[in-house]
Amino acid sequence: MQGDGEITRILVPVDGSATSDRAVRMAAKIAAGVGAKIYLLHVSYFDRTTDDVRESWLPESITAPAGEQEEAIMEQARALIPAGVVAECHHRTGAPAEQIIAFARQHQPELIVIGGRKISNVVEGFLLGSVSRDVLRDSPMSVLVIK
Repeated sequence: MQGDGEITRILVPVDGSATSDRAVRMAAKIAAGVGAKIYLLHVSYFDRTTDDVRESWLPESITAPAGEQEEAIMEQARALIPAGVVAECHHRTGAPAEQIIAFARQHQPELIVIGGRKISNVVEGFLLGSVSRDVLRDSPMSVLVIK
């Protein structure tokens, strides 16, 4: 956060899940209250550019829907943001937690709002889900995890 605690930019990683939607709603409430901009970020492991060879080793079932899925996920997230709140959509390809942290370092939001999935009650370290846990651990800025 900036020295005076002002929040001007909020990063919200989105994946189309219910917890992701809750994170978008919470970020929108915060942004509306303080006049912050929201960065919606979708990270996919693969897309059509991942394998730049004539005969891809990745099946079309993985690469072809990536663009369609990204559009649907972004459309769903944008629909949750009220008029008057500025939001930008971004996409990255790679390991989600790594790409979220890299995006955050590049764009310097004061806050990351991320949905946390409860993967297991038994396995320690998986209570938040691996992406939210890794972002919480590695983020240089404040992180709000939404259940």
